[in-house]
Amino acid sequence: MEEFFALAQMNDHGKHKERFAMMIRKRNPNRLEPLYDTIVGDGDDETLIGTDAGDLIQGLGGADSLVGLGGRDKIKGGEERDTLVGGRGSDTLVGGLGGDLFRFEAASDSRPGKADVITTFKGRDALDLSAIDADKGTAGNQDFVHVAALTGVAGQLAFSSDGGDGTIVEGDVDGDGIADLRIEIRFDGRDSLAGTDGDDTLIGYDEGETITGGFGKDVLLGGDGGDSLSGGFDEDTVDGGDGNDTIEGNGLADFITGGSGDDLLFSGSQFGNDRDDIVEGGAGNDTINVGGNCTADGGGGNDSILGGGPQIFLVVGELYGGAGDDTIVATENVFDVFGGVGDDYLVDGAYLHGGGGNDTLIGGGDSTALMFGDEGSDFLEGGRLDETLVGGLGADTLDGKEKRDVFVYESIEDSTAAAPDLIVKLTRNKSVDLSAIDANANVGGEQAFMRVPDFSGAAGELRLRYDSGLNRTFIEGDVDGDAVADFVIMTPGDRTDHTNFEL
Repeated sequence: MEEFFALAQMNDHGKHKERFAMMIRKRNPNRLEPLYDTIVGDGDDETLIGTDAGDLIQGLGGADSLVGLGGRDKIKGGEERDTLVGGRGSDTLVGGLGGDLFRFEAASDSRPGKADVITTFKGRDALDLSAIDADKGTAGNQDFVHVAALTGVAGQLAFSSDGGDGTIVEGDVDGDGIADLRIEIRFDGRDSLAGTDGDDTLIGYDEGETITGGFGKDVLLGGDGGDSLSGGFDEDTVDGGDGNDTIEGNGLADFITGGSGDDLLFSGSQFGNDRDDIVEGGAGNDTINVGGNCTADGGGGNDSILGGGPQIFLVVGELYGGAGDDTIVATENVFDVFGGVGDDYLVDGAYLHGGGGNDTLIGGGDSTALMFGDEGSDFLEGGRLDETLVGGLGADTLDGKEKRDVFVYESIEDSTAAAPDLIVKLTRNKSVDLSAIDANANVGGEQAFMRVPDFSGAAGELRLRYDSGLNRTFIEGDVDGDAVADFVIMTPGDRTDHTNFEL
């Protein structure tokens, strides 16, 4: 039995060289069989290509391209940014000192049962799946779409923990809900990841990570620990995952979600812009700071949301408290503010909506125009503008301050005898708008109230009654003609001479 070793080198007359190596064993004159081989680079930029057998390919200096072809290969990067391609077979890919690129050219190159393993994934390392057609049923080369889990749609790519310090990457290219691509990633205990100039996916694991995007449209995924994630210079997607994370966007139409845990989230633009940032707190008691044309949603937990900074672009953002007892302050920006479920505290904004719970709404600034308490016993306080205050259901307290405010009632259920609203100060320049209420339930259509000194038993009557013992005036309406008030509003002092009504 004879063995032969052959080495071929191609030089493009520059720095880059391609080297091909093969060791063969001659068993008989008619058959040549590949044998395990070792291929080692030098200090130049090289392309090292293995065989269809199991190879050990080692890059040294230079930015090398290391290609395994078939067999169970072990490919190791060198000192600079190398590209590692395992090819067919179950390969082990080991990054070197530089920020390496692990490229996969077909789903079959790394599949369940014969998955490639990337060890010592670190720093500026990255996966390149761009050569894989992610959807066999669609013409052209389709890209993968990141999802939380495979659901039977072709082109999905999911990341999950291996139960230890690693991550499993799975892709479905035929839409059967079963992974066709599987890559296993092990980490080297590093605490930072950084993006490149391309569109990167950067994945943390169960330790606290520092993950920073680059110049492309990046996807940043934190792990189970308290991570620090920062978007780069394009439209990024950032997910903190579990743990108490700190996330900062860049103000360029990012999507940011804190996941579970008590997270600290920044949109990245405090001076306003015309881009659509979306920031979601997720579960936990989150602190969110946004500016510009942002939509912020605290999600579950007792959240604090600040929409801050001077507004340069004439755009309106939206702040949502979600579930829990939230505090939302819009400061100088123009925001629509929604408290959601829970007892919320809302300050400033063009449009304040308390939602469910007993909420406190404070106008305060130069932008508030509409305030809605919605459900619950709410407190609404106007600011420096002429505002419209709508208490909604429940026993609300409405304080318009000194401006020409309007108190709007849309239903007799908004202020009943059992749970009447209190208008703190009803002066001549303040209007009570009852025009949305059908004053006569016995007649078809929308009927207006008629001002009377006292009820006579006719539906549609409105009276103002002063109680000297309580020192309060009661604004009362009878909509069914039984001479009993179906609708009641209270205000301090004797205001029976008030005439500023919209009936």
